[in-house]
Amino acid sequence: MRNLAERQAGKMLAQAATTGERHDGHKNLKKGPELKPTTPSGPTLAAIGVSKDQSSKWQEVAALTDDAQARQGDGCGVPVT
Repeated sequence: MRNLAERQAGKMLAQAATTGERHDGHKNLKKGPELKPTTPSGPTLAAIGVSKDQSSKWQEVAALTDDAQARQGDGCGVPVT
């Protein structure tokens, strides 16, 4: 159950970063002679209560295919068949 929630959270975090609904973690500097920070595109991970490690781990799990997820198991050491 927990793995399913983390996988869903990972999918949402990845999508939100792609669509600009949350800050992507970069400083968003303009390129060129005037290097000024731009306005962040959304809330940071810290603002939504998620650590960088959690975000990375959850997005990694979310990127697994359904077959790979099943082979990995439910987190209890027993593969789901």
